Amino acid sequence: MCATAITSFQSIVTVTPNTAVDRVIQVPGFAIGAHRKGARLARMPAGKGVNVSRVLALLGQRSIATGFVGDAELAEFDRLAERSLITSQFLAVEGSTRENITLLDPEQNVETHVRTTGFVVQERDVERLRRKLGLLAKPGVLISFGGSLPEGLEPGVAVAMLEAARSAGAALALDLDGAVLRRLRETPAWLVKCNREEFLAAHAGLADEEDAIVARGRKWSQSIGVVVVTNGGAGGYLFSGGSAWRGRSALDPRAVVSTVGCGDALLAGFIAAVQQGKSVLDAYAFSLATATAAATSAVPGEFDPQVVDDLLKRTTVTQLDATD
Repeated sequence: MCATAITSFQSIVTVTPNTAVDRVIQVPGFAIGAHRKGARLARMPAGKGVNVSRVLALLGQRSIATGFVGDAELAEFDRLAERSLITSQFLAVEGSTRENITLLDPEQNVETHVRTTGFVVQERDVERLRRKLGLLAKPGVLISFGGSLPEGLEPGVAVAMLEAARSAGAALALDLDGAVLRRLRETPAWLVKCNREEFLAAHAGLADEEDAIVARGRKWSQSIGVVVVTNGGAGGYLFSGGSAWRGRSALDPRAVVSTVGCGDALLAGFIAAVQQGKSVLDAYAFSLATATAAATSAVPGEFDPQVVDDLLKRTTVTQLDATD
């Protein structure tokens, strides 16, 4: 592993413009059209940035969490800060927060996801978020902005907010869908994290082939910063300074309980490792182990940190030759 460390941050801010309430229900023998008895395993505030903050807290790192929340759920989101290292600065809006429902069937080892739509933000709400980011964005601050955009927040407006935050000196960690990411493709960022499908969507017309993805990832990292591309159980890629690595944390498929929030755990793991002074490659290895540990739990953001240490021993990061 490379010994070179990258700069840590004085403060970490996670932004979730389209928060959610996650419900996890275990339903043995789940079948469409059938009647089954289920057990509720969890109901919790969620959304990409919220999940990142939760895992950061699990790993001993403080963060400020902000974004839009339906007014009826604000108290529930604020309670995140009561027993953790999260400072809640959510912005209440009219309407209900969307719900994500995960149905886990332990008999068939299958997970089913149902997502609802939530609040619609108004122009005045968007202005409040713009001002909030204006106050938080400064040198030494990492702003992690992730997830989908709610109805009422146009992609161009979100891009302008992020570019303003970067101009104010904040570093950006972006985990956005392909359409928004495409607009930010030329914006320098501290880190961009996306899955394979989002990477392809951000680079319209790119062939869905390993060689094409690696070549584009190398080129992209030269112009914007560190790029992490996830590829499910197969691991993923790290691109930095025009170089490329393939990484994977080995886990018996039978140990996988739920993949919900694993990408958010990966991003949190990378940030936490950097805060601990680790190098880019060591941070990537730690992030892979963190994401894999998250897959062993039914509840997003709740897993034993000791599992991360165990998985690090089974995590490999291999540099790819320029011809790969």
